[in-house]
Amino acid sequence: MILAFKQTRLPLFLTAAAVVFQSSAMAGPAAEVPAYRNRKLGVEVRVADLLRRLTQAEKFSLLALDSNSNPKLLNLPPIDRLGIPSLRTTDAPEGIRDGPATNFPMGIVMTSTWNPGLIGEVGSAIADEAKIRDREVLYGPTVNMLRSPQDGRYFENFSEDPFLTSKIAVAYVEGVQHEGVAASVKHFICNDQEFDRHRINVLVDERALHEIYLPPFKACVQQGHVWSLMDAFNKVNGTFMSEDKPLETGLLKDTWNWDGLLISDWGAIHDTVAAANAGTDVEMPSPSYFAPAALTLVLSAGQVTQAQIDDKVRRVLRLMVRTHMLDGPEHAPASIPVIPAHAALALKVAQEGIVLLKNEGCVLPLDRNKIRTIAVIGPNAASTQLGGRLSANVPAFYTVDVAEGINSMCGPHVHVSFAQGCPRFAPSTPEELAEAVELAKRSDVAVVVVGTDSTFEGEELDAANLSLPGDQNKLIQAIAEVNKRTIVVLNSGTPEDMSPWIAHVPGVLEAWYSGQETGTAVADILFGYTNPSGKLTGTQAMNREDYADWGNYPGSNDTLNYAEGIYLGYRHFDKDHIAPRFPFGFGLSYTTFAYSKLSVRKQIATGSPVSVRFAVENTGKRAGDEIVQVYVKPIAPAVDRPLRELKGFQRVSVPAGKSVAVQITLAPDSFAYWDVATHAWKTDPGVYAIDMGASSRDIRQSALVHLVK
Repeated sequence: MILAFKQTRLPLFLTAAAVVFQSSAMAGPAAEVPAYRNRKLGVEVRVADLLRRLTQAEKFSLLALDSNSNPKLLNLPPIDRLGIPSLRTTDAPEGIRDGPATNFPMGIVMTSTWNPGLIGEVGSAIADEAKIRDREVLYGPTVNMLRSPQDGRYFENFSEDPFLTSKIAVAYVEGVQHEGVAASVKHFICNDQEFDRHRINVLVDERALHEIYLPPFKACVQQGHVWSLMDAFNKVNGTFMSEDKPLETGLLKDTWNWDGLLISDWGAIHDTVAAANAGTDVEMPSPSYFAPAALTLVLSAGQVTQAQIDDKVRRVLRLMVRTHMLDGPEHAPASIPVIPAHAALALKVAQEGIVLLKNEGCVLPLDRNKIRTIAVIGPNAASTQLGGRLSANVPAFYTVDVAEGINSMCGPHVHVSFAQGCPRFAPSTPEELAEAVELAKRSDVAVVVVGTDSTFEGEELDAANLSLPGDQNKLIQAIAEVNKRTIVVLNSGTPEDMSPWIAHVPGVLEAWYSGQETGTAVADILFGYTNPSGKLTGTQAMNREDYADWGNYPGSNDTLNYAEGIYLGYRHFDKDHIAPRFPFGFGLSYTTFAYSKLSVRKQIATGSPVSVRFAVENTGKRAGDEIVQVYVKPIAPAVDRPLRELKGFQRVSVPAGKSVAVQITLAPDSFAYWDVATHAWKTDPGVYAIDMGASSRDIRQSALVHLVK
């Protein structure tokens, strides 16, 4: 695991003393070196020294970013008098948006690896490229919940589960900040759909807020020590997030003791006084509500205090020190070179994150020695998509399409042919469909690559439905009728309705948007050079109405009710006894695994960690990685609780025919729930089952532990 880059913090009385000492020390020959430029001093010493040197006008200038007519670049102005360069920020969580840059797989693919260490490396790599472009703040990761399958940014988010999201997010943040670049975790909070996001009022109960939606942000603050967060557009229980003092100041800054910088989303501030008092520190994308004239007016009226202004400025300066902006000469932004190690990392994430959903009759992996012809068909085959619109649109150095990846993998011994079959946007012509069907009919294998693109989903654009657009369902059905070895590759950002064809095809790969090396990764898995190991981070339902948000999406009259409460994702499917098409944590492999020897202490004191030990055996003929999952299941709970909740996981590499011992430690809070009576976390003594398995619906072994006072 990559360790977070941390700075030493001093108590306030030592901070003040250090500033006095520094000022007196500067009376000699070294007086030309101000304390805020002295890298040997602590963060708070340098911040205090710089703050006292700023004029009021200079302070105001640091409280609003400005895009300068380029929405990809949001900067704070420099203060030339003090040699302070412009603070520069950039999207996106999957790569540098003002590229070209390495286009990494989207957030859902990163999380499908269930490999925090690997995602920490991704964070470091993106930060490296941010530094080349002279960017200090990276807007990411996106840690909102997979609440609605129609969410236009479904693919940017990590999971429907707060524990899994937290683990991946913290690793990403640590990776970014280890390189001296600030991560800015977004969007705080409940921005779980794009429809009406600027006005929607999310009604969410206290328990759901603390058990489902807040944990990833809390983990990033308290474990990842994130340096910045971004506010959401929406309201929560009647108040715009940029104006929500109980959540921004009361919870985030005071209760969680966070000293970072809170940035508004693009135009998310609606009132100067409300936002300033709530805790929002910096306005984006340009000075308006936090413009100097507006701040001067509310200060003179006593509606905002100078102490509040200084606290906001202090947070800006703290971020500048942490990102080493004041430590040396400013560098001009440079073009990002193609970095082979980053390209290899993007490929590895895709290889580990792509999920094998169906492999009937072991149609996969394909054997190049037994196949002579392959038909690669579909609108996304030779035009493989990398992401949705706006914030996730990273200009890639290059893209390996699926058709290209398969062709490169096959070499001269296998003939690969291509037909589009149908466009994404419109019905197919009879000629297009006939060409694809004829090609599939005379081929040994048909690989059909279907999906969506940025015209169907992305920032500010939810998916209209879960059906593949155009005639793609018709295309799959027609190909499957003439070729019994049809494999479907899904290249999209939201879960697709597979009901028209899933029963008629033997193989399905969920590739999502897997970055610039998508084609290489897909080909590696199809031909078995990579044993698939990704597992779903969101439940995929049989029908749209089976999801927890059904009946409460997209809301009406600018109001959205999270009526499902804590029962999001697999919690909802378990509670209502709904059979999913593919459960949370599901993913197939080309080998098989057996679980045994589960061991936990039978009795342990409440508030103590619980060590879970077991063995995983590879019972097949191929080496492979298994993602083992540990769930906590309360027996006879005193309050309403989910059937089981994920509280531990580990990615395990096991050679063929071998067994490995695994130990997972459950933190004390793994047994807790949010008690609305006391407004605090509570762990009840009692009996809990420790369920260990391969998915939320594939529990292999269970053991009981008794928590006692």
